[in-house]
Amino acid sequence: MPSPSASPARARSRAARSTEALTLAALWQAPVVFVIENNGYAEFTDSETMWRGAPMVERALAYGLAAAERVDGNDVRVVRAATERAVARCRAGGGPCLIEALTYRHHGHYEGDPARYRDEAELAEWRERDPIGIARRALGDDAAAALAMAEAEDEMDRAVADGLAAPYPDVDVVLEDVYA
Repeated sequence: MPSPSASPARARSRAARSTEALTLAALWQAPVVFVIENNGYAEFTDSETMWRGAPMVERALAYGLAAAERVDGNDVRVVRAATERAVARCRAGGGPCLIEALTYRHHGHYEGDPARYRDEAELAEWRERDPIGIARRALGDDAAAALAMAEAEDEMDRAVADGLAAPYPDVDVVLEDVYA
């Protein structure tokens, strides 16, 4: 993947289930926001190497979606603004929307993947654009920013603890709300 500003299409988006979901949403004018986290890789290959078709946002418009937008997926403010626009459009009856959030996978495809297929300079470039670092810089260095970060970290710690303490679901409910 040459640079953070490149526009690779995620390989998984070519799958039939994605096409069907986008097509049906457009036909039914469903109030749905599709979000694609485009990390630039499909397993072990950068997406630009394996796909030469139109970017996902162009394909979404071709399927008939009301709107499609590519955003910097590493900047929470940018993602939030795009999401607010898409949700408002859906709530107003404007039909389905798609957001393609460009980001980067800092680790390999699976636990223990040494990720030898990517360039160290590329990884270093993207680490400079880490979403947490971007958010911290946006908050600033004052006491209010430190408090906001501490509250966010506490909330995440509580969520992890709650998840780990929660009982496993009963086997009878495993397939509830699964329609595929």
